[in-house]
Amino acid sequence: MLLYLTAVLWVCFSKPDSLPTVQQWNLFIPFDKFVHFCLFLPFPIVAFFSLNLKRKPTRRSALAILALLLLGFMLAGLTEFIQGLTEYRDKDVMDFVADAAGLIASSCLLALYLLFSGKSQTRSY
Repeated sequence: MLLYLTAVLWVCFSKPDSLPTVQQWNLFIPFDKFVHFCLFLPFPIVAFFSLNLKRKPTRRSALAILALLLLGFMLAGLTEFIQGLTEYRDKDVMDFVADAAGLIASSCLLALYLLFSGKSQTRSY
């Protein structure tokens, strides 16, 4: 978890000229928004498994996913706020939207994993 958070902070706060650039990007969303989505996508999953919680669909695991989602929103908002205070970065609401989309997507994937991971894959007759 510490390594992941270090990578997030490095990408969010390093000077833009020290990061790689992409010359041609043909997706329907800007490249920087895609990076924000991918940057926050792992947060709920990495945090959940770092907490070493039971991997079953329980009320406690559902609350943990929700708490991690909210914590991710706070982290994403805080990074945008701090970027607005720097001379070399801008605060952008659409970056936060991309961060939130990644957090929501991975929270849903985590919930689905917990729902279906405990069920047997074989049929009993």
